[in-house]
Formats: sequence, C-alpha cells, structure tokens
Amino acid sequence: MNKNKYWDFFYKKQVNKINLNYPSQFATFTVGETENVTTLLEFGCGNGRDALFFRHHFRKVYAFDGSNEVINKNKKLYSKIKNLKFSKFNLNNEFNNYHILSCKKKQFMLDFFYML
Repeated sequence: MNKNKYWDFFYKKQVNKINLNYPSQFATFTVGETENVTTLLEFGCGNGRDALFFRHHFRKVYAFDGSNEVINKNKKLYSKIKNLKFSKFNLNNEFNNYHILSCKKKQFMLDFFYML
C-alpha cells in the first residue's frame, strides 16, 4: 500500500476512534518561538488540530496534507474559519529523501512535518 492510500484509509477509518482536539507539543513550542510572524504554512497537517491552534496566533494559516480524505474532512469542519485554509499537497512527492524540520523567516514560518 502506498503512503497516500495508507493515510486516506487511516483518516477514513481510524482517526474517528482517536480524540485529538488539542495541539501537539511541537505546535505550542513553535508559537512560543515566533515573533512578528503573520503567516504560517503547515505541511502534513493531518486532522488539522495544530492548524486550528495556529489560527489563533497568526493572521493566515495554510495547512497542507497529501491525503484527500483528511483535507476534505478539514475543509468541511473548518469552512467558516476565515484565516485557515486547507489544500492537498504531498510534500513527499516534492522533496523525496530530504528531512526538513523547521525553517523560520521574518514574515513566514514554515513548519514541515515529514515522515519517511
């Protein structure tokens, strides 16, 4: 089973059994380390729990994931939140064999959650 199919299956069946409605430890750390950052891009957003948290701390949050299933769920759940946008983008297809953890710039904070 390829990675996209695995995650589509996971978010279709498994994620409904897990209650993850609080931000990750990394998300709370990230917010504490930012100053004068207005826009955040999150790659590998999964169920959107960190993106939902980030929207309280940044003017714009763009959250990406390779799973159609989870992006569609997130769009439905969070459609009324104006500063939060979800889109399908598979980082694995763009940066094979690279591990990118975090890159901070003055006006952009790029957080990459990448797993092989």
